[in-house]
Amino acid sequence: MSLRRLREASGGRVLRAPPERRATQFRFDIGRWLKQAAIGGLIAGIVFARFEMVVAAQL
Repeated sequence: MSLRRLREASGGRVLRAPPERRATQFRFDIGRWLKQAAIGGLIAGIVFARFEMVVAAQL
């Protein structure tokens, strides 16, 4: 369900999580970002290493 439909269904009110769930949700988002950053770093490292090998082989 889109954000616009959620707003229409709630009568235009902004729905928020209770305070005890907000911190948990924030930690989950940070964990997801860290996982994506780690995977992206590994991929970038492998690609850069391959590039360096190709450049070194041409010299």
